[in-house]
Amino acid sequence: SSSPSSEQTFKIQNWLNEKSVRGIQERTDFESRATRNMYTTLLENEDSFVKEVDGYLHYKSMLDRRKKQLLHKKWSERVYFPVKEQIDQEMNGPNYKNLDKRKRTIYKHYLDYSNNKGVVFLDVMSPEEYDPLALNKNRPGPLKAITTKLDDCLISQGATRSEEDRIELGCITGERMPDKEIENIRKPPPPLVPLGRQGTECKTWLRMQLHDIDSDVRMRSGLRMKGTYNDTDIDFEE
Repeated sequence: SSSPSSEQTFKIQNWLNEKSVRGIQERTDFESRATRNMYTTLLENEDSFVKEVDGYLHYKSMLDRRKKQLLHKKWSERVYFPVKEQIDQEMNGPNYKNLDKRKRTIYKHYLDYSNNKGVVFLDVMSPEEYDPLALNKNRPGPLKAITTKLDDCLISQGATRSEEDRIELGCITGERMPDKEIENIRKPPPPLVPLGRQGTECKTWLRMQLHDIDSDVRMRSGLRMKGTYNDTDIDFEE
């Protein structure tokens, strides 16, 4: 008689017949095909999404480059060429010829002055003999390119805003304010921070009492100081 273990093994072998194995393989193949279809669809969607993003970025880059080209073209037509035309006209006009003669004369005076003195330092000037700043004393200078108000496209938004504010302030005050006054009106009231120097210029520096060494506050503070701080017992004349 056969043992129970051999009978159990025989039953298992009968259970795992060809039909069962074929069914397992079919189910496995079906699951594999479903999984393959799923990630294939995902890969196709990802590939199409990447292509669309690349196409959009390429279009955006081309559009930005085109905008820069158009902006440069407008700026050249409205700003560069008018200014260049006035500069060329001034350089080719009679003023430049007179300036060139004056420069040559001043240079000759410099050579004569150097030959007479031997050595000429940059920080030593004798206006009665040789004045190196003769061309820069008077303003405006000998050459000046004058143009009408330029329609600069780089600051068109700021110019439009200034014009709108000018019209609004004109309706209130009855005066037509220049751009500088409009900019000052837009600024917040000083000081922005305690003892700040925002908007301080050379003309308004003296108004800052605590930072001006010649102000009344600093002078009174100096008078309160003792005069023996710099005294010493060393006799430097010995």
